[in-house]
Amino acid sequence: MSAQKIVTPLADDGLPHYGYVKLPQILAVIPLSRAGFLCKVSAGVYPRPYKISARAVAWKVEDIRALLATFKQVTPDTIDANVAKAIANRHLSKRARELV
Repeated sequence: MSAQKIVTPLADDGLPHYGYVKLPQILAVIPLSRAGFLCKVSAGVYPRPYKISARAVAWKVEDIRALLATFKQVTPDTIDANVAKAIANRHLSKRARELV
């Protein structure tokens, strides 16, 4: 038996290799609410969608990948001290926070 290469329609980032993506696919890789994402689109921060039919819009996958490339990677050594403290406090119980 020869090994066959399995081709998946999605790249490593969870998006298709080419074409257009709809909002649910985008929100699967960008941790924002639908309203939050569309607010940034209307403000001009995120790319605008293309009209693909009379009642549907989609984004070019290249535009979304370019947007993802602009996001800053946060690692334990580059995280802001206030953010690290807030994350640590989230894990404490309510009673433990009252004692601190």
